[in-house]
Amino acid sequence: MLDFISEEQKKIVCDKTKIKLVNGAAGGRKTDTLIKCGIKYMLEGKNVIFLTKISSVTDEITKRMSKDYKIKFEKSASHFIGQYENSWCSVANFDSFIDKQLRKYNIPFEGEAFNQKVRQLTKNISLVTDGIVMKNDKKIDKFIKKR
Repeated sequence: MLDFISEEQKKIVCDKTKIKLVNGAAGGRKTDTLIKCGIKYMLEGKNVIFLTKISSVTDEITKRMSKDYKIKFEKSASHFIGQYENSWCSVANFDSFIDKQLRKYNIPFEGEAFNQKVRQLTKNISLVTDGIVMKNDKKIDKFIKKR
């Protein structure tokens, strides 16, 4: 199912460590590697979220996953949700993700400043009783972050 472009990419995708840092130059296939990590987890029955800082990266991930893996995404604000076999995939920017957690658990916050929202979530993490969730309230098993 997964075609690897190199042994190095295969090693990164198949490695069992929980935290992976993928570095490389522009055009170095970082996004491709991260997508393959996500698909691998989804094939294992895990729900995956890709978190990005830039909306163009969010769009690129959803475009490639739609094309290469036939995942149909529904868009809600800056959050995309799709299903692959028995797993769910979400692609979202950090702000949208933090906002969802605050609203899901009725954690009060003032203003729209990202840092304020992060502080409120961190301060009230004990209220997150059902786990961190996607926009569709499915529990997230794996986080994949694109810098």
